[in-house]
Amino acid sequence: MLVLVRRVDEGLDRAMAYINSIAPDRIRCVHLGTPSRSLAAAFWARYGKEVVFESAAKGLVRSARAAVHAMHSRHPDRTLAVVIPEVIEASKWWHVLRHNRALRLKAALLFEREVVVVNVPTVPADETMILRTVRRHVVVVPVAGVHAGTRDALTFARLLQPTEMRAVHIAGITDDADAVARAWRDAEVPIALEIIPSPLREVAAPLRAVVESIRDDGADIVTVVIGEVVPRWYQQGLHNHHALAIKRRLLFEPGVAVASVSSEVERKAAPDVTFSGSRL
Repeated sequence: MLVLVRRVDEGLDRAMAYINSIAPDRIRCVHLGTPSRSLAAAFWARYGKEVVFESAAKGLVRSARAAVHAMHSRHPDRTLAVVIPEVIEASKWWHVLRHNRALRLKAALLFEREVVVVNVPTVPADETMILRTVRRHVVVVPVAGVHAGTRDALTFARLLQPTEMRAVHIAGITDDADAVARAWRDAEVPIALEIIPSPLREVAAPLRAVVESIRDDGADIVTVVIGEVVPRWYQQGLHNHHALAIKRRLLFEPGVAVASVSSEVERKAAPDVTFSGSRL
């Protein structure tokens, strides 16, 4: 796990608490910018870890990609999760307008192979992950269909070693839901698929309701893992509007992390995707 450090604040506190609950021994902390003794000292005093300083001379996005590629070269057989802390302003629209740094990073890294982008937001009056030990971590995987994106999302969800894992299909049309359920059974996915009706064919709001019910039921952390089939560059304008809507809805939810797992455009049809056995 690679955490991008901007400054020591409550957003970084929450991101470090999240990482320490999952993979405390597999973390690299990087600050893109000028070396700072005060930042290094504050980071060590607060988290007991070193922060690595790397040049941002190429610009934020290119420098972040360079850090990702360097880590991949050291661990070519591993999946890399890039954790981006973010402190949310009281006004949602004001936050989106002012703080596009995280948005640019997330958008750029989504198209990197073998990279999962994890957003850990901190919202006002949020006491999750900081004031209590994480005992129950629930991972929710939204399922639009049975394809490579879903397979990779489930694989990453397993790597998080959650207390509980749930796969959810938001059904707008009955025939589509039946087709997804049949494909799920045929693929022998080792977890049950929950079908949640949505008469208005909206995805984000019903999924948010699922997340809220899990959190109200006592979960310390909810991670929503979104499998996205990444298009070619000329298709990006049409890319996965449902995924974007889900991220916007969940960005301001306390105690919720969102992971985007990218998969390349499939050349074969979805039925060729295998989920059972060692693939998971």
